[in-house]
Amino acid sequence: GVLGLYGGLASKIACSAPISAIYTLTYEIVKGSLLPTLPKDYHSIAHCAAGGCSSIATSFIFTPSECIKQQMQVGSQYQNCWKALVGCLQRGGIASLYAGWGAVLCRNIPHSIVKFYAYESLKQFLLNASPANAKLNSGQTDQLLLCLQIHSML
Repeated sequence: GVLGLYGGLASKIACSAPISAIYTLTYEIVKGSLLPTLPKDYHSIAHCAAGGCSSIATSFIFTPSECIKQQMQVGSQYQNCWKALVGCLQRGGIASLYAGWGAVLCRNIPHSIVKFYAYESLKQFLLNASPANAKLNSGQTDQLLLCLQIHSML
């Protein structure tokens, strides 16, 4: 029924904070490593590469959580997410948790590349339209990210 759509929600909630932290940390580390090595005209390459790398890094947590969520949604015999995890591991080992890894990467890498390219481009556009030496505050950058997140859900 309708409640089945919310099966596995606990695995998504439990993984949400670590995925977000890894996503942001990976993006900032890769971007910070690449920007000094590239001319300013090629900074978008660093943003795109960092976005792709952040999706790869988070996929190691996202894919198993997605597998568990799906097990809970299809009306499997598992009563909770922990039992679904143990059942998947007993049935197919760790590899069973990564059965959809390629599909996750095919979906998430292009999304992150476009998202961070758009984010950094919009951020630069706003800075160029602002008075000299202006900086965006965290509220403004959060609004940019929220707009991009909402747009990606449409």
